[in-house]
Amino acid sequence: MRHHNLASPPRDLLWLRRLFTIFVVLGVYSAARAWRTPDAGGPPFDMLYHLVLLPLMGGACVAAWRGHFRTFVLLAIVDRAISGFGALLYFLRMALPSSMFYSTKHPDYLAWNFLCVALSTTLLIYLSRKYPPDVQALSGRAPIALRVLQGGLLLVAAAIAIDIAPELRRHVTEESPHGHSCSWFLAQALVAVLLGCAFLAGVRKKWSTFVSLGLIGSTLTAFFNFTHLIMDSYQDEAYGTAYDPLYLSRNLPVFAFALFSVVYLARRFPPRITAPSKPSAAGRPSPAAD
Repeated sequence: MRHHNLASPPRDLLWLRRLFTIFVVLGVYSAARAWRTPDAGGPPFDMLYHLVLLPLMGGACVAAWRGHFRTFVLLAIVDRAISGFGALLYFLRMALPSSMFYSTKHPDYLAWNFLCVALSTTLLIYLSRKYPPDVQALSGRAPIALRVLQGGLLLVAAAIAIDIAPELRRHVTEESPHGHSCSWFLAQALVAVLLGCAFLAGVRKKWSTFVSLGLIGSTLTAFFNFTHLIMDSYQDEAYGTAYDPLYLSRNLPVFAFALFSVVYLARRFPPRITAPSKPSAAGRPSPAAD
């Protein structure tokens, strides 16, 4: 990844640098709470969630304070995508009446996670629009690698849709509370929609939108595949990943492709960041004559 130290970076990035410093402090506190009571049956989602977020938040914060603002924007986008995804899962788990964890006894918990989802979504939209990926090289014909990536995102979206199709049927036919995880079902459906929209943006040659949606969608795909692969490995023989070669052969390639997509898009199309323009000497008012 190309590092660029800007002598005078945009002011909003300086404010975001302070905001992510606060995120790191809150992340360490949340991780300490999650790891205080480990699960004997294997690592729960809470632990894996913070295990992924803390290095991303810390890396973004370090990059920002060292002046590598392109790296900061990329890490911030990846971090806020996963943070918003996890907060959405926590919110839906208690907010959906059909969920087995449905509860209104903790409105503060619901409000906090809803605020996290809203904040992460706002930052994702702001960073993607204010500092779009540098796709000027795609004014002509798109490279073959990008076309392959475009088709791969469509295949991943189709695979996710096929994977959650049985849960959709159960979601419609089962009585509440449902036996499956409604939060995971809806969150994965959202990822499939993001990947599908990225493919359509590529078809219409809106490459900036394609790269932004592809980066976010691939990040979320890699994240929930990672958590599934780790958590399911600690289940019993009937369901554990370690005992199911078919599950591994299906999910490991998806995880590898999603991880490759994130790295390729981040390195090939870094965000465009321009330093604020300084007033020229010709434009300055001349001193008054005596």
